[in-house]
Amino acid sequence: MVTQPQSELVTKEGDSVNLTCSYHAGYPTLMWYQQDRSKSITFILDEQTLPEDMQPKFRHRFSSKIFRTQKTFLLAISPAAVVDTAIYYCAVRYTTMHRYYTGIMLFAPYRELACKPQQV
Repeated sequence: MVTQPQSELVTKEGDSVNLTCSYHAGYPTLMWYQQDRSKSITFILDEQTLPEDMQPKFRHRFSSKIFRTQKTFLLAISPAAVVDTAIYYCAVRYTTMHRYYTGIMLFAPYRELACKPQQV
């Protein structure tokens, strides 16, 4: 099981944003996905993604941190931009080996981020 605390978060352009999710068992592979307004879903990163392996739109402002003892996975966005307004999904993949690798992937209910433009 994987969960995300709040369903909606509103922030201002330029702020730092932390999205978190929790998993409840084992040592899964943890991932974050973004669904933008066009409804396309894009892989952002997993716990082992290096910045140079990320898509350019995520590379310099998105990062992650895993807290295994608390079973929590953090997605940090800094500074937030209006283009970051989207739905964010945390996913976990459990893999087992029984003759061959098999796995199950679970997605947390979504977390919507709304980033408002700075007031001038």
